Amino acid sequence: MAKIKTHRAKHGKLWISVYLQDFGFGWNLGLNIYKSRRAQNDWYNCKRNRRARRAAQTHGLADFRCLAACARLMRRVLDQHEGHVFVYPSEGSREILLLYLLRWGFVPPESGSVWVRVDQRGLPVV
Repeated sequence: MAKIKTHRAKHGKLWISVYLQDFGFGWNLGLNIYKSRRAQNDWYNCKRNRRARRAAQTHGLADFRCLAACARLMRRVLDQHEGHVFVYPSEGSREILLLYLLRWGFVPPESGSVWVRVDQRGLPVV
């Protein structure tokens, strides 16, 4: 079982959760915005129940201020975290979140779908 670090912030009625899961060679990054922490945990742990399916959908619950709070939390988590970080998006239809990955220093994949965070020299950030 891999070690999971969860960082959460509440914005209005919504919870913003950032997950970091250790795979030995790097940390997988997960992000979810939803009204229930239990549903977010079920979503990240790939449970097959109604809560996880609802948390995985795009609801339009988050406004611009919520997305700004999400960006601040993500920046704080990435600045404090030491180690290689990668993202494996479950769906390619989340273009807006993938554009945010470019702002946070991730490089789009040439083949496959794993985004890796690199510094200005092109080396993985530790």
